[in-house]
Amino acid sequence: MALWDRRADVMVEPDPRVSRLNELRLRLPGLVRGIQEPGITRQRKSELAAEYEQVLGAVLALEVDAFYWTALAPDIVNPGREEQGSASV
Repeated sequence: MALWDRRADVMVEPDPRVSRLNELRLRLPGLVRGIQEPGITRQRKSELAAEYEQVLGAVLALEVDAFYWTALAPDIVNPGREEQGSASV
C-alpha cells in the first residue's frame, strides 16, 4: 500500500527492507527473554541463542545496507546530490 509523503506531496511505496528490519527487531527481545528464562534446557537455550545470532546478523546487514544507500551513495537515492557522495569511483 502506498503512503502519502506530505513533504514531497507525492505517493511513495513503503520500503520492504524497513518492514523486514522492524519485524526482525521486534523478535530480539523475545529471544533474549527466552534465553534468560529459568529452567530452560541447554538444548533449547542453544537453539534460541543460534536464532538470536541469525536475527541479529540480519538486522545488522539491513542496517548497514540502509546506511550505505542513504549516507554513502546519496546520488543513487537522490540524483543530483553527487557533491555529498557518490557510489561510482
